[in-house]
Amino acid sequence: MEKISNYEKIFVNMFKNNIKNNNNIELVECNENQKVPIFSLKFKDYSIKNNSIKYIFLSISIILIGTIHFLSIPIIIVIYVLLSLIKKVFPKKNNQ
Repeated sequence: MEKISNYEKIFVNMFKNNIKNNNNIELVECNENQKVPIFSLKFKDYSIKNNSIKYIFLSISIILIGTIHFLSIPIIIVIYVLLSLIKKVFPKKNNQ
């Protein structure tokens, strides 16, 4: 428990020093909140054609968890958001 509080103190001090020394504090502030539509991990069917993003995400997640364990969690979250943005930018075309 002591180790966690030491890390917390180090993080807080780094954050305070960064704010004091950095003139670009406006980058942290945001005037508008924008929602990012994220994809669901539910499977209606198991076809690769309909669930390619889900399979890609799950494959990358399993590989990361197997290699770098707990450190992979923030990376997986970033990948989840990036894949969701990619899915929004390049929507699936329906041939109907």
